[in-house]
Amino acid sequence: SKDYYERMDASAAKIIFPQIALARGDDVPQNYKIPTTLTQAKMMPDADCWMEAIQKEMDGLVERGTFTYMSDPGKVKPLRTRFVLDIKRDGQGKLDKYKARCVVQGFNQTYGIDYLEVAAPVTSLVGLRVVMTYQLLRKCKAHHCDVSQAFLHSFLDPRFNIVIELPPGYHGPKNEKYAKLHKSLY
Repeated sequence: SKDYYERMDASAAKIIFPQIALARGDDVPQNYKIPTTLTQAKMMPDADCWMEAIQKEMDGLVERGTFTYMSDPGKVKPLRTRFVLDIKRDGQGKLDKYKARCVVQGFNQTYGIDYLEVAAPVTSLVGLRVVMTYQLLRKCKAHHCDVSQAFLHSFLDPRFNIVIELPPGYHGPKNEKYAKLHKSLY
């Protein structure tokens, strides 16, 4: 319905946000606008859900030793970061959970200064078919699992001192605006 949406002025751009908050198990309208920045997420009626997802992401990064907060980057030029926000739906299209990812804007990196090589481990469709065929032939049961922050287990080359600037509007527990990376980040 027309009254479902409310117009709000966010940084001089008209953005349409829902007037009501969504809860787990709610139907998610196809035209539901997912915020693209932390500022927009804070303006949503379900801001507390977005902030919880963001805090869970950042706490997970710290717990896994991906980075440590720091107040001053020193002479190192920090890489900018941002949050990628999304909602996960269940099989019926209902809201399952709010998701947030902190990603580095890697296009700001310089070859030879910030990195020496690029690796993107992926599986092929052929490899997936081999595993599924083996599973069918052996009459094994297949189970789905989601590995939280699975990408974040590779250590960075210690020769590089990589510092990130935390996403705009976010700061560490002691008001830090930067973090030193120890492991790779999306």
